[in-house]
Amino acid sequence: MKNYSRVLSAAMIIGLSIVLISGCVRVPPPVPPKTLCASFVGTWNTDAGPVEITQDECYATGIFPSPLKFQTIRGAVRGSRFEFDWEGPLGTGRGVVTINSAGDSFTGTYGYGNSISGGTFSATRGVWPGTE
Repeated sequence: MKNYSRVLSAAMIIGLSIVLISGCVRVPPPVPPKTLCASFVGTWNTDAGPVEITQDECYATGIFPSPLKFQTIRGAVRGSRFEFDWEGPLGTGRGVVTINSAGDSFTGTYGYGNSISGGTFSATRGVWPGTE
């Protein structure tokens, strides 16, 4: 009887140890949050002319087929903000716009050189009037 009790006690200790070790090993590490990027993809009617924006994950590029102010905008999308560099007939500079929660318009500012405070820049999704 004594041997049976010892074997049973040893089996319980080993079983409990396996359960405890297994429980610790199976806990996955926390997953870091992904950076979310709003989508600026599409055709936009801007106050600088029509622009077609493409996006590769969190990097966006816009091409203006008939530049009034800008020819291209390129930069990073961080959340709902698009922070870009621009080039055009008026020079080069920087800008930042924020897309609304519906994803159908954006507003912001642009500037020359390293400034982003030279003027306003806004747009709505859609086809530029007269190009339909």
